[in-house]
This record gives sequence, C-alpha cells and structure tokens, in this order.
Amino acid sequence: MSVPLNETALRILKKYEYMQNEVLVDNRYSIDNKTKAAKVKPLSTKSDAPIFPLIAQQRYNEYIKEIFKVCGITRSVSVINPTTGEIEQASIADVASSHMARRTFVGNLYNKVQDPNLVGSLSGHKEGSRAFARYRTINIDIKADLIDKM
Repeated sequence: MSVPLNETALRILKKYEYMQNEVLVDNRYSIDNKTKAAKVKPLSTKSDAPIFPLIAQQRYNEYIKEIFKVCGITRSVSVINPTTGEIEQASIADVASSHMARRTFVGNLYNKVQDPNLVGSLSGHKEGSRAFARYRTINIDIKADLIDKM
C-alpha cells in the first residue's frame, strides 16, 4: 500500500531522519533490534526499518488522550459501559484512541470523496470490506450533494 504524503507529513518524517542509525535508547531501536521487534527477515536496507520510534499501543493511546486534554478537547460523548451495558457520558479526552482516530480519518475522507474504493485503498481496507462499511455513514449532506450533482 502506498499513500501520497502532504507537506505536514513530510516535515514530520524529516524530524526523525536523525534516528536512521540510532542504537537502542528508550524506545528507539537499532536496525538489528527493529528486525527482532518486527519478527521479519533481516532488514536489507534502512528503508525497510520502521520510520518512527516503536512504542507500545497503550502508551500511544495515553499520548493521544494527553494531547486532547492539552488542546482542550474535552466535550462529553456517549459511551457504553462495558460492565453494565448502560450508556454513560464521558469526556472525549478520556476515550480517545488510535482506533478512534482511524475511524474519524476514514469517515471524514469518505465524506469528502464518497468513493469507498479510493478511501479503502488509503486506509488499507480491501474492496468490499465489511469493516470499512462500519467506519462510514451516509448522512444527509452526502445525499444532498448527490442530488445536487444530478
């Protein structure tokens, strides 16, 4: 899968160029350790190595929650309590996660282009994916845009 990068993404990648030959420090990996972590054949080139520092999924989600709070994104949202099954109110900063970001990306992109194959190719979903279908909603604005195109 390939995804074209915009200027912001390219600037972020540039920040991590210094790590290309780093040895293990904190959560950064040398090329040998990246191979062990990825559980794949030995990396043949630098381009095969992970681009960003490897961090645990839980820590990544903690960072996302922290960013939401620092930015003041704390509106209340409805969530289902996993124990009781009841709907409760919680701060979006407390429930934010990488998966929520992925769903938001897919939903917003779909609202812009309304082409499931194009959006699916950017998000890594296969054509006709049932998971992809759950990520998008067809709202009244999409329907109105479609009617206006007639």
